[in-house]
Amino acid sequence: MHVLKIGTTGDYAPFSFYKKKKLVGVDIDLAIHFAKFANKKIKFIKTSWPALTSDVKDNKFDLALSGICPTNDRKKIGLVSNNICTSYKTLFINKK
Repeated sequence: MHVLKIGTTGDYAPFSFYKKKKLVGVDIDLAIHFAKFANKKIKFIKTSWPALTSDVKDNKFDLALSGICPTNDRKKIGLVSNNICTSYKTLFINKK
């Protein structure tokens, strides 16, 4: 079975971050569900924002996620999906 290698920074909540040393977040959940749907095993590969583009160029992973914006530089070296998040709207909750 092909292992789907996914690059993520793990430092960009709510998309990809560590909670009690476990990688969690909206994009992590999305990746896990996609891998199950596609019948693939999954392996997360640690990357960083400064290294993201070069890691893609160097084929360190099959895809990257973590709230990534579709820049022109990124579009030149890889495929960019449609936006999966359209705004940064949030809940605003009374502390009481």
